[in-house]
Amino acid sequence: METIARERTSSRIAAGILTAIVLATCNFLVTNNAIGKDRSNAMQQGTMIQIDFAQEYLTGKNIENNITRADDISDALLTSNSSEYTWIENHFLPPKGVPVFHPEDYSLYFQKRNTLFIGDSTGRRAYATLFAIMNSTGYYSNISSIPTKDLVNPDVIDFNKDGRRKEKCLIQHRSLHRLKTTWGEFVCRNISKDMSSHHHHHQRLFVDKSNAGAKFDYLKINCMKELVPIFSKEDGKKHRTSSINEALMDYDLIIIAMGLHDALMVPECSAQPISNSHDLDLVLDALSSVTSPELQILFRTPGFHANHIGDNLVWDLIHHSKEYANRLSTATNFTVLDWGTVISKRSFGEERIHGDMLAHYGLEARLLFGQQLLHELFALDLKKHS
Repeated sequence: METIARERTSSRIAAGILTAIVLATCNFLVTNNAIGKDRSNAMQQGTMIQIDFAQEYLTGKNIENNITRADDISDALLTSNSSEYTWIENHFLPPKGVPVFHPEDYSLYFQKRNTLFIGDSTGRRAYATLFAIMNSTGYYSNISSIPTKDLVNPDVIDFNKDGRRKEKCLIQHRSLHRLKTTWGEFVCRNISKDMSSHHHHHQRLFVDKSNAGAKFDYLKINCMKELVPIFSKEDGKKHRTSSINEALMDYDLIIIAMGLHDALMVPECSAQPISNSHDLDLVLDALSSVTSPELQILFRTPGFHANHIGDNLVWDLIHHSKEYANRLSTATNFTVLDWGTVISKRSFGEERIHGDMLAHYGLEARLLFGQQLLHELFALDLKKHS
């Protein structure tokens, strides 16, 4: 275990990324998207993302020919993907023409979606970091400086871990809460429109028992094969239960962010290992089979163990999942976010972005994921409406 201080030290550099976000002023306006439990009604009203990037990158400076136009950035998003990010030290670099997204972009987007994260502790940390970016007290008091502590505090990113802050779903209307699933811990939060206001300083995000606002939930699953009975049309009894159907209907976006439990062959996953492409296809088939115009699924490729344990399996998973997505019909609402390939450059030796343990990464890696996530989601929306 590495100390929290080490991650905090590693994360000071990442604060520069957050400061640099101001230089890329990105206003994403989402129109005609009704939020509610009835997703089909929302789809009937229609969803369209409009982009207005006609602003200067250099805040407060009038530099000739340094204006980024909306159509330029739209083209950049449409002609690039999440595999194309690069690095300068621990600062990620987006593909040419793609901006670094602003904290408010996350709020404006996710307050229009009903989102479920599924994953292990790396998925939990990604989920918690995104929520913290949208909910930071520093964000509302000074948009150019989100405090590092708001993004690396163990009570923020490691909730429900031994010795850390405990959290459970308190919103009884959630279908997964009523189902009282044995799959893993379930955390439910809401994103309200107030979260995108610069002047709103107080949130009741953990104790809100209402069903107001957009859903932003997390379900802990450690092993990939555990996804099959959740998403496949047939479970072990050859019948997909109505209760699982109902639970999935709460969401229009499900993000799968699995870690290294399968690659490390931990006991809980070894009984149903992902050892070849056929095993992985069972998982990917289950995920893609339930997508629809009303349900989008995004699969994040995993990172690496600092000591190279399970590298071959991870690389096989990365390559095969990308090939699988490329074979799917363009009408299938399933996509792969290639975090694994990009973070591989910062996974080993002196280059690793260290976290609190050998399978975890520091803040910069989670910020990369957030950036890639919006990149893929916006690009997909643009393609749908182009």
